[in-house]
Amino acid sequence: MKAKFLIPLFLSLSCVLSATAQTEEGSPVVEIGLACNEELSAIYDGLALQLVNDASLTGVITLIGDTLEGRNLSYLKWLNDYPRIRKYSVADRIRVVRGPNQQNFRIRIQTTVDSERIIRAIPDFLEKPIDRPTLFDRGWADVHRDEYTRRTAVINNSFLDLGCDFSPNISDFATKIAISGDVVGYVLIYTAPKRGPERADQVAKHILRSIRESAKFSPSRLRSVYGGTRKEPEVELWLVPKALEKSFNNNRETFR
Repeated sequence: MKAKFLIPLFLSLSCVLSATAQTEEGSPVVEIGLACNEELSAIYDGLALQLVNDASLTGVITLIGDTLEGRNLSYLKWLNDYPRIRKYSVADRIRVVRGPNQQNFRIRIQTTVDSERIIRAIPDFLEKPIDRPTLFDRGWADVHRDEYTRRTAVINNSFLDLGCDFSPNISDFATKIAISGDVVGYVLIYTAPKRGPERADQVAKHILRSIRESAKFSPSRLRSVYGGTRKEPEVELWLVPKALEKSFNNNRETFR
């Protein structure tokens, strides 16, 4: 979405929020899938404006994730942090709730005079045990010079730069390994065409260090594997039960 469309989008969403809140209290007013930063920011700002204009309302934002748990958690953190970053005067009237995972990722935004009733109607999110090799997160990764810090880096915080995706969720991946004693973390590295294992080793060095700095666990519970080439360089973060390591290594595609 181009920047020139932000103001019309912001105003139109504000109108939608206002009209819906007046005619059908508690109904979903905006429901979106995986959104770029610009789009999600504009929707959030429209919600805040509606709350400023009507002190009786509370905003309820429900995240319904999919199977990519690392990305779910990244979105959840962003949704919780955004009102504070923007310094909304109505931040205490915005409730972020997590619903159960489904096949398709969605974010639902509502305004209501009875947020407790709306929240009680949302089924609880229940975290499933890691009983099979599970793709936790994935994202672009390659050695480059960060345009802000001017330091060597391998992943981008592209979502913070008005991009359309988060960086791989290194922090929560490390935490999952640390708290799950029977799980091994696998970092699968794919390089761009004309790159190879040497480049993958450079990427692995940076990512493995970041993971180990994020949580404490035995180094023996973290592996890196070169997966070959792809159109775009990418890293996949997998959580693998120790009992299924052999099966995972013999045929990873089975578990996608």
